[in-house]
Amino acid sequence: GAMLDWTSDVKLHFPSDKTLQWNLCRLFLTAGQLTFSMLDEQQTVSSSQWDSMHSNHLVSTAEIEIIKAFPGFKPFLPIVWGLDEARAVLGKEMPTAFFIMNFREKAYTMRHH
Repeated sequence: GAMLDWTSDVKLHFPSDKTLQWNLCRLFLTAGQLTFSMLDEQQTVSSSQWDSMHSNHLVSTAEIEIIKAFPGFKPFLPIVWGLDEARAVLGKEMPTAFFIMNFREKAYTMRHH
């Protein structure tokens, strides 16, 4: 549900920018993939899972290295990147309060799935 809400808002608020739409959605897909990849007892992402995310253009090689080095909860990092990107674009057109109430709420809901 949260991913559907996020993608619907991305399409609604960024209708003419397909590249931005993909970039915002791929980061949330990455967060979901990382979450599911880390469900094993070791809570690690295997090489084949990284390769799959990379070959499906969800993450770049540079992003993978940053995520791997991140000491915190790895699925949270792509969510923050997506929020930062949406905020950078929306901040030019919409008040911050709208952004916080709408996009951040959906992003944080996604974190629980």
